Amino acid sequence: TRSQPFKPVRFEMHFPNVRKLSLSKFQISNKLTRPDLLGFGDYNLEELDLGSSNLDEISGDAFESTPSVKKLVLAKNNLRRIDHNAFKPIGRSLIQLDLNDGLAGRYLNCFSIFGELSSLQFANLMNNNLEGFEQFNPTTGSSSCFENANRIKFLYLDFNSLRSVSRELLSPLADLVTFSASFNK
Repeated sequence: TRSQPFKPVRFEMHFPNVRKLSLSKFQISNKLTRPDLLGFGDYNLEELDLGSSNLDEISGDAFESTPSVKKLVLAKNNLRRIDHNAFKPIGRSLIQLDLNDGLAGRYLNCFSIFGELSSLQFANLMNNNLEGFEQFNPTTGSSSCFENANRIKFLYLDFNSLRSVSRELLSPLADLVTFSASFNK
């Protein structure tokens, strides 16, 4: 018989003390939802690696049981959709976000990713073939991508297809120490 993909929701055990969880290269499903992470560290989980997990969507409730995550790796996925407010539960704790080769679209929807990440300091958006940023927030009327994620110190946009980076895009980032956009157009 053919083996079934790994499904965390099928675990009957509970691991409340887990601080670091790597599900890299495990096919959870194409959509990350709250039940996929239940039982793993729950409110104590600090590092979560979902790299190479064949994800193409993150639901709005995905991180509700993991509000203490400080480092999130979503590299080498094919994310086409991230629900609005998906990152809200981890918005005050997340410091590092790795989306290296993790996005599918050519235009980054800033507010679905950065709209709630007020503690973010490191953002890796390399190797995504990005051509630009959708910066308008229909809820607040703001046109700044990093308005709420204004604590970013390290921003990597290398190996994309960007032709320019606007002043408005970077203006909220007063603490920016390293900005890299090599190998773009």
